[in-house]
Amino acid sequence: MRGETVPSIDVSDVSFSYRTLLRKKQVFDGFCLNIDGGVCCLLGHNGAGKTTLLKLIYGVLKPSQGAIAVHMTRMDGMALVTGPWGVEERLSSRENLRFREKYLGNSDVVAQGERWARRMGIAGYMDTPCRELSSGLFVRAALVLALSESPEVLLLDEPTAAVDPETRVVVAQAAAEMADVGSAVVVATHDFDLAHKVGRRAVVLDEGSLVDGFPLAECSRDELESRYFATVRHVGEGS
Repeated sequence: MRGETVPSIDVSDVSFSYRTLLRKKQVFDGFCLNIDGGVCCLLGHNGAGKTTLLKLIYGVLKPSQGAIAVHMTRMDGMALVTGPWGVEERLSSRENLRFREKYLGNSDVVAQGERWARRMGIAGYMDTPCRELSSGLFVRAALVLALSESPEVLLLDEPTAAVDPETRVVVAQAAAEMADVGSAVVVATHDFDLAHKVGRRAVVLDEGSLVDGFPLAECSRDELESRYFATVRHVGEGS
């Protein structure tokens, strides 16, 4: 377990819009959420705000109103895995690790990354350019890079989308293990199996609103799916 400080996230009265020259798309308007450890699964349809929320938490995007407080012991204690973001695809995983180690000034990054690579079954691909990896191997490589920094807060965006069954297992194991050592893990996903297997709490988003939130220990996998669709359908009908 980590020290006495338990990583947590407080999202308070946050508003955010995407703007173009022609239009403004409001995503959040006075949104609030607290995440206090374990694996929190963000569920919602495409466009519900899941990825935007992760990027706001990480700081890639800035809210127009409100505040996001991430409580952790290290300034560099947060990692985000979302598509190719943060991965230099021309480089191999090992080269990416070396770059991160030099940039962060952390002499343990490469060793940590190589340990995770062995556990995730990609040690034999560490010298392959990341752009040449399959989708499943790429996700594992991105996870290796993120976990090499021993994050206190781990943000995962659709980590099991379009990947093989083995990678799904690897993702679930990594999320569960990070939660077990005290990290706060936030997973944006459509994968009910993943959410039920590793999640401590589910948060359902619809059109930028938090429409449901509940402990996952209280429901089966099928009950989770039924509750999700009942909630989203109810909101979608305008009630």
